[in-house]
Amino acid sequence: MGNILGIIGELIPIIAGVYCVLYFGGYKEPKTSDAEKLKRFNEIKGKHGKKIKILGYIY
Repeated sequence: MGNILGIIGELIPIIAGVYCVLYFGGYKEPKTSDAEKLKRFNEIKGKHGKKIKILGYIY
């Protein structure tokens, strides 16, 4: 059981890094039915997108 939790614990940062690179790097756009959420995401991406993308590579 300890090995499984260790593997999951190692995969979470990798998945988070891939998410940051894909979404904040501009390779993929989030799917949402609410235009307000997409507008808010684009504001955050415009302000902090480069920093979050670099953090994704570090993870």
